[in-house]
Amino acid sequence: FSEGVKNIDPTTLSVYAMKPAADRFQSTTPISSIICSNGAETTDCSGSGGLVTSATLTVPAVQAGARFEVFANQGSITPQLTDGAGNPLDWNGNAADVTGS
Repeated sequence: FSEGVKNIDPTTLSVYAMKPAADRFQSTTPISSIICSNGAETTDCSGSGGLVTSATLTVPAVQAGARFEVFANQGSITPQLTDGAGNPLDWNGNAADVTGS
């Protein structure tokens, strides 16, 4: 993340596979686990142990080399992924563009 965030959860993040193109953004790819870090150590994803600066998502359906995008707060859900001041992250742009490993 470009700044520390709070409330990282499978309900506040949406993962979309970019292939096949015909199915892109039609349904999310399930997240089975999330490990969060505050830059120095593993921390609670709620942000209670310090703002989260990075997160490792386990997404079993994504294969090595497959491209996918991660969005925050799709559908104006509550609770929301927020910055340190409690402002919700923008859901119009993707939070990350990554390749499976």
